[in-house]
Amino acid sequence: MKGAVCIVTPYARPEVNPTLVNLAEALAARFYRVDILGPDGDMRVSLPDGLTGIVAEHGPCNPMAPSPSGLRGRLVRRLRRTRRPRQLCASGYKAIIGVDPRGLEMAHRLNTHARLPLVYLSFEIMFDDELTPAERPLRAAERAACRDVQLTLVQDAGRAILLAEQTGLPREDMVLVPNAPLRTPLRETRWLRSRLGIPDERRIVLYAGSPSSWAGLHLWQDMLATWPEEFLLVVHCRSGLGPRMDAHLGRLTESGRLLLSHGPVPPEVLPQVFASADFGFAPYMATPDDWTSGKNITHIGFSSGKVGWYALCGLPILASALPVFSREFTRYGCGRIYEQACETGRLLTEMDRDYAFHSQESQRFYDERLDPAPGLAAFCDRLEALLAQEAA
Repeated sequence: MKGAVCIVTPYARPEVNPTLVNLAEALAARFYRVDILGPDGDMRVSLPDGLTGIVAEHGPCNPMAPSPSGLRGRLVRRLRRTRRPRQLCASGYKAIIGVDPRGLEMAHRLNTHARLPLVYLSFEIMFDDELTPAERPLRAAERAACRDVQLTLVQDAGRAILLAEQTGLPREDMVLVPNAPLRTPLRETRWLRSRLGIPDERRIVLYAGSPSSWAGLHLWQDMLATWPEEFLLVVHCRSGLGPRMDAHLGRLTESGRLLLSHGPVPPEVLPQVFASADFGFAPYMATPDDWTSGKNITHIGFSSGKVGWYALCGLPILASALPVFSREFTRYGCGRIYEQACETGRLLTEMDRDYAFHSQESQRFYDERLDPAPGLAAFCDRLEALLAQEAA
């Protein structure tokens, strides 16, 4: 065992982020333990392959024997309340990693006494001209932490430039890693059809994630009205949406063009979920609701995990006209973009007529632009070099 790293995330379910899963796997393969500290103060030793693991009430978290592939190491998982940040950061960790501004702020505070190498994983970018007075302290905390950051992960060159402009982080200390799943064997699957009773003649258009304003939810009713009968929007949510949203979507299901799939699935099942669809839906649009939903959405680039899954599974993608899709879909025939919701039915029909071509192009899009493996290896190399330098 070379040591351990601590990832501090503001999100309750880090396993839904492809990059966090990929990084845990990659570091486990290099014989690092990866502890993930969540927003509620609980710590868990990452379990990147989705196995149940062994719950340890006391004692250190030690790795079990790795799986034969050497990639998906099986790690003992422990959940406990963490009450002593100083001891947390001083107990054998080689580095502390903060996820997005809130995670970085917490990691920076925890690192006050340990002075470990500080690393930043950026998936959401704050833009100064959009921030409210209540949000500016977070921006100030992020910038203060960035003065101590030694290595940063971001998804693509465009987002790296924007992140550097907004935080002062040096571009040369950034490594580009698209937020997409690692390549995995895919097999024919009927997961969604079996779960929801969808007949073979319906074409499944999958939206993976929670419906929201930045997904153009207010446009869905008019959009679905333009869809030919054979196309069905399936919304797969990892958790319940609440009574108000359930009621709204329930009204949309009455059209016969929308179905809901609720509940989290184990990471090893995710490929079956995505691969059982026919098309992927990426309806991003900027809204003023939150600092994460404005320019951060406009410049989403390669930070969309759902688009990474769509492309890996060869799903033709129906996407809104964000800059990244307008640019990449010109180079790759992986999908179609729309300016108006009323265009979507026609675009689905056109893609379906040449489905094999668009599916192959979607896989080429993944192979040439979204495959995270090269960037992930480069990031881990840089991290190991940084830790070696600190140890010297």
